[in-house]
Amino acid sequence: MANMITKTNMPFLAGIDDSGQPVFESLEVELLDQ
Repeated sequence: MANMITKTNMPFLAGIDDSGQPVFESLEVELLDQ
């Protein structure tokens, strides 16, 4: 059975902006299913 590489976008907390709101960025992660 071949290994499948799945790419998914996972948001992560990048920081806080000037008004105190959380800032989320999208991080592309490769998940290796074995």
